[in-house]
Order: sequence, then structure tokens, then C-alpha cells
Amino acid sequence: MPAYTNNPPTRRGITAGLPAYSAGSFPVGQQPARMWVTSLAVAANVVTAGVKMVEGNTPAVGALATVIGTVVAGAPANVTNVAITAISLNAQGVGTITYPATTGNLSTTADGGQVIFFPADVGETTVVQKYLQFALDPAGGYGLTWAWACTAATVALQL
Repeated sequence: MPAYTNNPPTRRGITAGLPAYSAGSFPVGQQPARMWVTSLAVAANVVTAGVKMVEGNTPAVGALATVIGTVVAGAPANVTNVAITAISLNAQGVGTITYPATTGNLSTTADGGQVIFFPADVGETTVVQKYLQFALDPAGGYGLTWAWACTAATVALQL
């Protein structure tokens, strides 16, 4: 066996139309979590929704919820990408979630609707290091979209 590597690993290629990550990740293959709304209550602009989990992984506090189709509390209870402040589910997936919404107070009332939690990108703490390199497929064109959310870093992009 030689004392050196004569066949280094190739760089990972980027497939056009699919997200790729140099740092962080996305839960590929994870379906959105979906719940049925069974009731709503509002107190001091905090909505407590009675829910039944029907598919996906149980979301954590802070997960972004999209609530659609509720009627009794009016349109303000239907929200898009609002962080939940609490979640409580039993073994059968029945329980409650709470989230902020500006609307009038309402005692617990039966209602219908859906709550959807879409999988989110998972970021990494920025540290001084090199992240994963990528190679662009020359047959795929030269379009590149770059998303960056950091306040104190220098990024070197070689094209």
C-alpha cells in the first residue's frame, strides 16, 4: 500500500433544482407534520388549539405552524409560519398547541381546520473552519442561488 492517497475523493456535485448544503442540513424525506384542529380557545391574544396529530414527526416548541380552515375565532386564528409557544400531545396524538394571534377572547369552542408544520433548514453555529466543497455540473448551466444568514463571517466563493 502506498504511503499517500493517489485517488482522492471527488467533490460532491450539485444537482440543478435541488438544495445543497455546505454547512447545515435539510431533513430530506421528512414529510410535513399535519394535525386536525378540533377546538379553539383564545385568551389575551394567545390561541390554544385542540389538535389530533395525523402524520409526521411531533414538532418542538418554536416550530413554525401554518393554521388554515378555522372558523370560530375568525381569520386572525388562521396564521402562516408562526412559532408555537407550547405543545402537549398524549400517546394517541391528541392534545393542544398554543401560538400568538391578535383576536378577541373566545372560550373553548369546537372547530375544524388543519395545522401544518413544514420541515425547516437546520443551521450550524458559525465557527472558523472550512465547510463542504461542491462542484457545479457544467451541463446544468451556471445559475446559482446563495442563501446566507450570518453577521460576522468572511465567505470565499470560487467560481
